[in-house]
Amino acid sequence: MKKSTLAIIILEIFLILSIVAHNVFDIGKPKNIEHYIQKELAENERASLNYTLKYTMPEGYEEFENSREEIAIASPDNSALFVANPMPLGYITVEDFFLVQSSVFEESSPDTPNITEANSDETTVDNKTITKKSFKVESSYLDLYALVATIEFEGKDEFIGIVANVPSLDYEEDFNTFVNSIEFTKQTTDKERIFANENEPIKLTIPANWLRLERSNNYSFYNTTEKGQVLTIIQSNDNTDLDPMADFQSIVGILSGEEGVSVIKDAETLVVDDKTITTSVMGFPEQEYYNVVSLVQFEGSNVYTLVICEVYSNNVDNFLKDIENVTSSIELNENYVSQDK
Repeated sequence: MKKSTLAIIILEIFLILSIVAHNVFDIGKPKNIEHYIQKELAENERASLNYTLKYTMPEGYEEFENSREEIAIASPDNSALFVANPMPLGYITVEDFFLVQSSVFEESSPDTPNITEANSDETTVDNKTITKKSFKVESSYLDLYALVATIEFEGKDEFIGIVANVPSLDYEEDFNTFVNSIEFTKQTTDKERIFANENEPIKLTIPANWLRLERSNNYSFYNTTEKGQVLTIIQSNDNTDLDPMADFQSIVGILSGEEGVSVIKDAETLVVDDKTITTSVMGFPEQEYYNVVSLVQFEGSNVYTLVICEVYSNNVDNFLKDIENVTSSIELNENYVSQDK
């Protein structure tokens, strides 16, 4: 066989393997969280706030935006609210989860409410056990039902806890539909994740254990550790009608103009690849509160990004490295679909 013929055959085999790797194993595809979660979801399924759970929305219900719960949905008239979260077994047991719910009502009511168990049910199917309980809560200030459920998975070190506050047991059917649909996804928050939402002109990498902050903002995050907490809002604009530096200086001017504020870093500039990053840090060290503001400008692009962080800690350096990593990771998003079209 001639070398040229052999080379062509090898090349064809390589191309076939490349196509298989691209389509089957995701090699060479964008490694962002939105890409992977879409591959997991069935047509009628939705992903939770941090993409760790998936579920089916009961008919007529909508996401409840003013909540940091992993899943939060409300009935059409907002009279019923369902929430669900992963619960680490190292911190709480299934039994304690049910007990905690009654204490919530006791603490929120001026008088001791009368709490009675309306019904209870436990079902085991395949590798998961679903336990549901309904409680009637009555006091001079409260008159409602609490629907509580847990989903335990064989071999998993966390369960899913679900709670609903409803005016009557007429909502039990919706609650059961909701609970029975919830599953863990393959996504976790214990490692870095790339976010590249198609509605956002930028993409970025979020550190392990950072969580999304607001449903209404694709790129808002927070992280809580024993050293404190950081809240981050990331927003992009177009410099066609706005001056990026003036926008940055306006925010910094407002924050640094507060009485008693200390300026810790005054508009330091760093060039990383094709972007220029300008950062200011200010705060109240004695109150353990800081603001970190960064402006990211891209060479040859009208897009610019502002990263605004609130840090609650005895030392802002406890979070500066993570904030710098997030800011430096920001790039233009090739998957962006303009909402103006």
